[in-house]
Amino acid sequence: MKLSIYNSYLPLDDASVLVFNAMEDSFLSVFGYCFDGNTPLDEIRKNVTEETWDNLVKGGVVVEKEKDEIEELRALIKKVDEDDSIFILHVNPTLDCNFKCWYCYETHKPGSRIDSATTASLLSLVESIIQEKPNLRAFDLSFFGGEPLLAFDEVLRIIRGVKELLAGKEIRLYISFTTNAYLLDEDKIEKLMPYRPGFQITLDGGPEHHDKTRFEKGGKPSFKRIFQNITRCVENDMAVTLRVNFTTKNIDSVSEIVERLKEISENKRTYLSVDFQRVWQDGGRIVDETYEKAKEYRSALRALGYHTPNNRIIHGVMNSCYGDKKNYLLVNYNGDVYCCTAREFSSANRMGRLTGADVEWEAEKRDAFLECKFSQPVCWNCRIAPLCGGGCRRQAMEHIPLGEDCMYNRSDSDIDELILERFEERYINNHN
Repeated sequence: MKLSIYNSYLPLDDASVLVFNAMEDSFLSVFGYCFDGNTPLDEIRKNVTEETWDNLVKGGVVVEKEKDEIEELRALIKKVDEDDSIFILHVNPTLDCNFKCWYCYETHKPGSRIDSATTASLLSLVESIIQEKPNLRAFDLSFFGGEPLLAFDEVLRIIRGVKELLAGKEIRLYISFTTNAYLLDEDKIEKLMPYRPGFQITLDGGPEHHDKTRFEKGGKPSFKRIFQNITRCVENDMAVTLRVNFTTKNIDSVSEIVERLKEISENKRTYLSVDFQRVWQDGGRIVDETYEKAKEYRSALRALGYHTPNNRIIHGVMNSCYGDKKNYLLVNYNGDVYCCTAREFSSANRMGRLTGADVEWEAEKRDAFLECKFSQPVCWNCRIAPLCGGGCRRQAMEHIPLGEDCMYNRSDSDIDELILERFEERYINNHN
């Protein structure tokens, strides 16, 4: 037997330790004896009870000597990312937008729309996917952009076409939108209701701060209308992930969002998830007073019955990004194909082209993309590698050639903090 390379040891006091194993995502508190990864296994065995030893084995802290944990993790990543039971298709029906937010990385293309020929090719591709994947049980169709609701008629054509292709098959269709929701009026909601889509909708702080970031030409404010449309969706039993973009400047105004969310019917709050995301130009994942305030808002909303995920809790392997999946692609309005939504939709970032019922891939570029995840040697022995997976494929590809440093620049103390926050989230926040 040996100690797992994916253990973390956090002393509670001189004679107690909290042990976390990232492969099993398990915590074990050991009282009366403190040890770490340098302690001989025989010594640990002698100083803990039989029950504690059994729990160390069950929790993956102690593993068989012959076990190749790195290869086991590679196999797990492959299994998750190559799941053939689901296909995820993102569509940019337009790269036009009715807003121009200062932090947006996209270059908007006024007047751009997916045309009938590209729509026909897209539906032919979906038909091929369905025929070629006998294990398919779920089809995830998501609209991105640009602002997809600017091309609403085209969106409805695609939805109806995919729905028809899936008719009579044991494949569940999931539909979702990433939208600013300004155009999500009663008429559109009524037309979408038969498909029960979900929405990701962003607010940039409370009304005053939001309206300085998101406004129509001429400076017309948008917060009130967007919030009304969010409420409309929730009251009609359609799921919404409300993404609250916060910064050091707007964090105090977020309290106004919390107050307004109190007005939503208690029996409808399960349809709304509130995701606090720090604008990356403002510090990303830095833990400071701003982050702590966001944490307080999350707690307040939880007390009101809302789901509020913690975006610092890492799930990069078991719940990897859709862009990491083998069965994922994004079709742009002009037929360009991409493997990620988090970069500009330029020819330099393109992975292929939609041609008829198939995709003509830029083979060398796509192969490099598919092979780059968990490729950095620095990641293989990292104690939280089974959670992180070395970052998503896009991040990993951007760090080629390989370096000797964590792409997130995480120190040991940063990792300890992430683990403690995971413990708090699991055993404290969920039991308040």
